[in-house]
Amino acid sequence: MNAPTAYNDRVLTLIYRVEPGCLGPEGIKYVEDFCNYSNGTMALLGQGVIQFFFTPRYDKSRPEIEYRLLSKAVKQEQLETYFLRLGATQDEFEGTLGEKIAEMIEQFMNA
Repeated sequence: MNAPTAYNDRVLTLIYRVEPGCLGPEGIKYVEDFCNYSNGTMALLGQGVIQFFFTPRYDKSRPEIEYRLLSKAVKQEQLETYFLRLGATQDEFEGTLGEKIAEMIEQFMNA
């Protein structure tokens, strides 16, 4: 079965800024390595529909999650349409993503 696409085969980019503190009290030492690990792990999951990019969140004024399409910020109503075409809501997707990130943190810290 082919993965569904939206917006004429354009891939949505999700930028996830990882708080060092989510990796424990010394997370600042590990956050860049964790982001590299996550980028490799999540590259397989996008199915040509969503590209994941994990980066440390050193600047708290930047959003934790940012969506881009063709290098431009995506409006909320566009996101809703995009996710509906994928058969989910943004909240459902982000909830599942949060669970996956928690799993990756556990795997990374135990490696």
